[in-house]
Amino acid sequence: MKPLKLEMTAFGPYAEKTVIDFNRLQEKNVSLFLINGKTGSGKSAIFAAMCYALYNELPGDEPTPAEYMRCHLADEKQGAVVVLSFTVGKKSYRVERQPAFKKPGNKNETAAKAVLWEIHEDGQEELLEEKVTAVNERIKELVGFDRRQFCQVVLLPQGEFREFLKADTSEKAKLLSKLFSTGIYGDVIKSLKEKKKELADKLEQAIKERSVLVKDILADDEDNSAESIKEKLLEEEKAAAEYARKLEAADKELKHAQGELEQAKAADDKFRQREIAKSEYEAKCGEKDKVQQVKLVCQRTAAAKEIKPQWDNLSLSEENKTAAEAKVRRAETAVRKAQEALDRAREGLELQEKKSPVREEAVRELHRLEGLKEKVGAYAAMRGLYELRLEELESAQQELTETRNKLEVSVKRKEKLETEKLSLEKQKAATELWENKVQQLIDEVNVLISYETAKSEADKQAKIVEGLISRSKAVEEAETRAELACRQLQAKWFSCQAAVLAQQLGENMPCPVCGSLNHPNPAEALADHPTEEALNEAETASNKARKLSEAAKAKLSKGQQDLAAAEAKLNAFASKGEGRDRNAAEAELENARKELEAAQKAAKRLTERILPELQKEIEAGQLLAAMAAEAEKKSEARAKIVIEDKAVIENNEKGLPEDCRSMDDWQKKCSGAAERKEKLERDYNMAVTAAHQSEQAVAAETAQLKAARDLASDCESKRLAAEEEFARCMAEKDFASKDDYRKALQSLPELEKWEKYLQSYEKELYSLQERLKAADEAVKGLTPPDMKSISEAVREKEREVTELNQLVGGRNRELELKRKKAQEIFAADEKIDRLQKQYGPAARLAEVADGVNGKNLNFENFVLRSCLEDIADKANQRLRQMSQNRYELQRTGKNQKKTGGRKNLGLDFVIYDSWSGDERPVATLSGGESFITALAIALGTADIVMEYSGGIKLETVFIDEGFGTLDPEMLDKAMEVLGQLSYGGSRLVGIISHVRELVERIDVRLDVIQKGDGTSEAKFVGI
Repeated sequence: MKPLKLEMTAFGPYAEKTVIDFNRLQEKNVSLFLINGKTGSGKSAIFAAMCYALYNELPGDEPTPAEYMRCHLADEKQGAVVVLSFTVGKKSYRVERQPAFKKPGNKNETAAKAVLWEIHEDGQEELLEEKVTAVNERIKELVGFDRRQFCQVVLLPQGEFREFLKADTSEKAKLLSKLFSTGIYGDVIKSLKEKKKELADKLEQAIKERSVLVKDILADDEDNSAESIKEKLLEEEKAAAEYARKLEAADKELKHAQGELEQAKAADDKFRQREIAKSEYEAKCGEKDKVQQVKLVCQRTAAAKEIKPQWDNLSLSEENKTAAEAKVRRAETAVRKAQEALDRAREGLELQEKKSPVREEAVRELHRLEGLKEKVGAYAAMRGLYELRLEELESAQQELTETRNKLEVSVKRKEKLETEKLSLEKQKAATELWENKVQQLIDEVNVLISYETAKSEADKQAKIVEGLISRSKAVEEAETRAELACRQLQAKWFSCQAAVLAQQLGENMPCPVCGSLNHPNPAEALADHPTEEALNEAETASNKARKLSEAAKAKLSKGQQDLAAAEAKLNAFASKGEGRDRNAAEAELENARKELEAAQKAAKRLTERILPELQKEIEAGQLLAAMAAEAEKKSEARAKIVIEDKAVIENNEKGLPEDCRSMDDWQKKCSGAAERKEKLERDYNMAVTAAHQSEQAVAAETAQLKAARDLASDCESKRLAAEEEFARCMAEKDFASKDDYRKALQSLPELEKWEKYLQSYEKELYSLQERLKAADEAVKGLTPPDMKSISEAVREKEREVTELNQLVGGRNRELELKRKKAQEIFAADEKIDRLQKQYGPAARLAEVADGVNGKNLNFENFVLRSCLEDIADKANQRLRQMSQNRYELQRTGKNQKKTGGRKNLGLDFVIYDSWSGDERPVATLSGGESFITALAIALGTADIVMEYSGGIKLETVFIDEGFGTLDPEMLDKAMEVLGQLSYGGSRLVGIISHVRELVERIDVRLDVIQKGDGTSEAKFVGI
């Protein structure tokens, strides 16, 4: 990657848009240039802007958010913007970024932006990506470095590498681990140790689980082998089968008893149905009186239904008469109210006619106020200008006061920071001392932990072996007894076989053994003649005892081997840990860590907060002092203008009424006068209109009253006619009065229901009578059964079957559970065997990776040593050139040793001086020698990081400070090496420094100039 052009706006100290055109260097064939400027001017901000443009993050171990780089002296509406054009190989690109920014007055901040273009040879730009994440990934793919690698190989901080050169082993290990990400190898070690522990825990857990499972099948004193478990299961299966046979017999008896119960239930049900039919028939016969009453009610209600139209007509005519009379009353009330309203309207009109002079006066007042408008406007404008300038004066005075207050606060804060700076510098000085102390104590505690672990494992293994010896002896004795019993039984069995043959001999029959025809002394049978089955059982027992003995011996041999290994491991740590107090060492370590943490926090606070804040307060104080002087001048000028404006205003006030000296006051008086005039005229017009409308309303309401009275008379005539017709109909149907009719009419909704009831009653009575006859016929010739005794017999059988079911079910569940447990035990045996095979290689691999090997060196430290050797080889190529082949770096501790209870990882350097032929410590190098050595290491580290990144070509390098320690001859050599880096224009080399000798030696410079207002600008000089 090679930069072409960098644009910064409101970024770091660059408040205004600043353009750094690196194309000018290529046009002049310049590859080596100087970035020159005072401390704090903004030299490092240029590299920070390039890093942010490429990776959306600033440089540093813990990158600072780019939002913090916005220039606080820029326009408050301007967000930070960085644009970088660059080449990768033969292709050109342009990336633009803007961090999140909250504009004044907005509730939410504007989201971060990123856009990437490819620039073609014809100058046309092609959009590649326009989202932050997508731009990040595409640039990483194009450049080949991530942010951390880019900072390592492009910006080479000499100060850090000089500290690295003289640092102790632990500090070098930390830096190398960070550069080359070797923490992954530490993770491998941790993973292997975790795998070893995981397998050990699983093996122990599997053995425990098997012991628990065995207890569910066998007693504690029984043999827990797989053969014993199978024999136990066979016994349980036989017992379960016997109970199942008993259950089958009981179940047959139960089914027979249930059949007899069903027949008895059928007969009992017929007798019960006969009683129900008889009861229902008698109940229905008892309803005859009610039926007669219902018939009378139905006849009366039917007569009322026939004359209901005449009743409805009478009710309607009465309602119409009542409504007409109510309408007459409302019309009379409306006429009265209309007349009263007419009287009030005439009185109001007479009152408004008397106010004619007042209306004329309101018109004259409005004309007078309209004539003052121009004069009031001129006065109000002058008064507004005066008040504005008065506010400007107050603002200037307030600004002066606030600036003076801020200046006073800044001075106090600066004094406080200087005091805290002195205190933190003292604490920082003790950091290296406590780091060494902590590392020493960590090594000591690790040794003690290893010793205690080895001792615990050895003691545990010794107890295991002791138990195995006892077990082996017991099993061996059992084997001897079983074998002796088997041999004795075999001898007795063979002896008895001769007696069996003798019983089969006869006269002149050849002996099947010797062939003789004479049998003078045949063998006799023994009293305790053994059977062949007993002989087979004895042989099986003997074989089983032999297998158990062989297994016990194998376990004992394995346990003794494990014990020997544990004792060997204990002996290896005995000289380091025996007789030492681990608790005391851990307590001392904890105390040292606290002291180191306090010192590191002090150093971090000093570097990251106090020093930047102190510098910021110094700059802020200078700026505030200048601002205070400017504010004082501004305040005096404003005061003079306010005095002049006040004199002009007092002169203009003389010709205006006191209550009419502003356009608002004038407008209010004009509005009031206009409203008064309009109100008087409006009131008069309304009074005339109200009188006319009231006269019309009285006439209309009078006409409505006459119509209502005519309607009421007509309704009364119709009501009388309807009443005569209804009286005639009541007489025909034998109703004595209207109340008698209403009472009969109330049953009309129930008439249909009662009629249906009368129809269904006769049908139901006949149906019940037939049902009773059928029930009597069904029970002929039957005797009522004794249901109680029959049911009790069935229940007794059911209880017997239930008990047997529960017993058989319990036996079967227990047997099934034991079968499952047995399968789990057999699976556990396989798992234990598999875990034992896995544990051995895993344990050994974890120990070797953790340093339990011939070199006592763990995996991560081995990789660190390899990285350092590669760096030294690359560094020596340039160191020999800069030192005229005098100096060469050599790594010490190639054969790892123990020194002072700590491991020497072989990460220390010595300098080989070819002029003297001797080695000497790097601490003896002079300032200039340290610089060229650190520069060689920095360039070598950059080369190795690139190689480890896939051989990516480095086209740009920035080297930061350190040149002030070189004498002229050494500076020439360093410049020669740097010139070779940029030879042929293939690599752009920028040196960041303010050393005068470099200004004189390097013609082309990028000068960073700090302006008086706290901002900076950058421009090329020499091209």
